[in-house]
Amino acid sequence: MENELRNPADAPPGRTSVGRRVGALALSVTGMAALLAAQFTTLCIVTAGNGGTAFLLGRAAEVKTRSYDIAALSGSATGLFVSWALLLGMFVVAWARPKLRRVASWVALAALAVSVLLLFDLARSAIPLAGWHPDERPRVELALGGWLSLTGESC
Repeated sequence: MENELRNPADAPPGRTSVGRRVGALALSVTGMAALLAAQFTTLCIVTAGNGGTAFLLGRAAEVKTRSYDIAALSGSATGLFVSWALLLGMFVVAWARPKLRRVASWVALAALAVSVLLLFDLARSAIPLAGWHPDERPRVELALGGWLSLTGESC
């Protein structure tokens, strides 16, 4: 058999431009719904106490838990809201001006990185708000609101 170069026009048809636009719109609506849901669910859970060490020493564990949503941390969340607005704005720019899609995707990627860092920093800022002493070794875990916001940002 002879190897021959194929003409790109002879390639089997892939997804059409309309299909890509519909897929992008569905993905962005899903992401915006996740970001909206993240506003009303618990963002992080701060836990302090001697759960692990008490168990090892045979004593009763004293564990204190407090949960926070974005509204409780709203003073710190301004940067996060700005980065979410920037992500939405870059989607609109990429949709309206196809020539700027490459630039919009790089700006959106930078906004995504900044918003992920802000989200983790926002969760850590719940420790001073809880008022625990560093000796209590508080731990911060992302709750459903944090994971929803990460999902919404990646969409």
